[in-house]
Amino acid sequence: MKTLFFFLLFCLCDLCHPLMAQRDCWYDAGLGGYSYSGNQPFTHGIIDGLLVGASVNWKNQNTFYKIRANYGAEIQLMSTRNPNQNIFDLSGLIGKGYAYKHLKMNIFTGLGILTGTTRGEFISREQAMFGNSYYQNKSFFSLAIPLNCSLCLSVSRKFGIGIDCLGGITPQNAFGGLMLKVAIGEIR
Repeated sequence: MKTLFFFLLFCLCDLCHPLMAQRDCWYDAGLGGYSYSGNQPFTHGIIDGLLVGASVNWKNQNTFYKIRANYGAEIQLMSTRNPNQNIFDLSGLIGKGYAYKHLKMNIFTGLGILTGTTRGEFISREQAMFGNSYYQNKSFFSLAIPLNCSLCLSVSRKFGIGIDCLGGITPQNAFGGLMLKVAIGEIR
């Protein structure tokens, strides 16, 4: 799944780069946490796992466009529940942006794909202090309505740091996350 994530991200960047050469374009990459509301919402409290994401962004006149890819994996300490839960989000978004001096805010929505693995019915548990628990492996795949709110502070003309608040809504479930990001490209 991780290999697929990086392969798709590379392909998206490679395909989109010539299209964006004439426009204001920048790339984001970030790290944060996510929560997924599948069968058992908030199974680990507020944060279900680690979220890694990247996006290609460009502006054409007053409209902003974004292609994003996010991968979230469950973090387990001590005992292990198998399979590990994970999500993969691939989305195309369109939105509006607002700027004030060195601060830029963008709000996006669009259409995307949300897929991943979650745990189904309980199967068994090892009889050790930190024993493994085994569950049925449930995969899901669904069209999603992605949401994204991005706040970026331009440190220089070509570099910025910021926060992404993102999510995805499907008929069966939803996920949300918060990510610290780095932006490189035509930020201002």
